[in-house]
Amino acid sequence: MLDAEPKNLESAAMLELVAMLFRHKTEAEKIGAAGESAAAKYLSQKRGMKILARNWRAGKDELDIVARDGECVVFVEVKTRSETAQVDGYYSAISKKKAAAVRNCSRAYLARMAQKPNNWRFDIIEVRRSREGRILSVSHHENIRL
Repeated sequence: MLDAEPKNLESAAMLELVAMLFRHKTEAEKIGAAGESAAAKYLSQKRGMKILARNWRAGKDELDIVARDGECVVFVEVKTRSETAQVDGYYSAISKKKAAAVRNCSRAYLARMAQKPNNWRFDIIEVRRSREGRILSVSHHENIRL
């Protein structure tokens, strides 16, 4: 039986992970996960990048995808939009708060790496999907300033 109150941060993180795995995803979370899967597939198969992590968390902040592009570590934010979305383009989808969260989380990721990379960057991938859930397009925007 699990303790009601975890004894340390590792235990707290493990309890949070278990809770996340067993709760039902909202429709928006399912759509986001499908977009992230399409983005990861695009990066690995079309761009030849190695996926290092998906949904990597530091506290409440999360990196959608961490990849390696040659010697460069790439932190990827994925935005999934429907074909009828009125707002187009990644530039309108990343708030200042979200950009700060991605920057902070990427710093935490880099700090935990045993071998620090010489280069790293932020990319955004925009995934368009049909009403039925079919992936229509994947747009990759490299080296974005967050």
